[in-house]
Amino acid sequence: MKLYIHAGTHKTATSSFQRLCHENRKLLITHQIFYPDFSSILPSVNHGIIGRLIYENNIDGAKNLIKAITKKAATTNCNQILLSSELLENCLIDYNFAKSFWDVIQQGEFEATVWSYTKRNGFDYLNSLYSQLSTNKGISIDYDYASSHIVSQGYYCISDQFHPKYYVFDINRRIELLRAIIRPTALEIQSFEKFTEGFPGKSLIARIVPGNSVCIEALEKCSKLIDKLACSLSPVEIEENYLRNFLRIANNSLPEDEILIRNLIRRRLKIKSQAQRKWKDRLLAI
Repeated sequence: MKLYIHAGTHKTATSSFQRLCHENRKLLITHQIFYPDFSSILPSVNHGIIGRLIYENNIDGAKNLIKAITKKAATTNCNQILLSSELLENCLIDYNFAKSFWDVIQQGEFEATVWSYTKRNGFDYLNSLYSQLSTNKGISIDYDYASSHIVSQGYYCISDQFHPKYYVFDINRRIELLRAIIRPTALEIQSFEKFTEGFPGKSLIARIVPGNSVCIEALEKCSKLIDKLACSLSPVEIEENYLRNFLRIANNSLPEDEILIRNLIRRRLKIKSQAQRKWKDRLLAI
């Protein structure tokens, strides 16, 4: 049995890929690809539960989960397992976590393991991340500070009540360090453009089932429906989210609060624009 690991980066594309796989689990099974469903354990279509168990020091629980996955795949006549988790980006920074995750994976006794990351240019990645994190309660990001940290350290980090989350920009350098810790059959990087071409994850699925146009066409059709449900936030909406989170001002609050929000949005947009001009070239160079 083979294991394919999509170490999800870039939330919008990754989320679309994970939802696509989750909603087409039966289709994938007919093509001998098993995409595990952990939604009864963690209300999400990604596989972060394995990493979360490791961070909780529940190593036995994580190992048992991997064993259960391989057993379930075998009963459905699948010879390939696909895992996708955004938390695996942490492996590029937290090497203790990487080693623990790799040790857990070994419980599946896979004949081959292909581990894939996605690389996007730093400027677009930060802008996407800045938009994404604006919807997280309790988080307020300074664009200038984030840019400075990314340029100097190669990553950005936030933490919640469960674990830290690393967003890695200098993947090319970090993956070489990771290779010294884990030894999968393949540990590779593909461009963001390649990962999203056709539909998010098409290049990975095409590698798992090469030449299977029926599977690819069915997923592509479903992906177009998922894309219609996705919507990007405007610059104003992003800044409004950050301000309301930070100031704890609800929508349709007091008139004076709404005036304050509008004035601060204009100020933050100006500061962000200045920071983008300041850091763009250096972010693109990462």
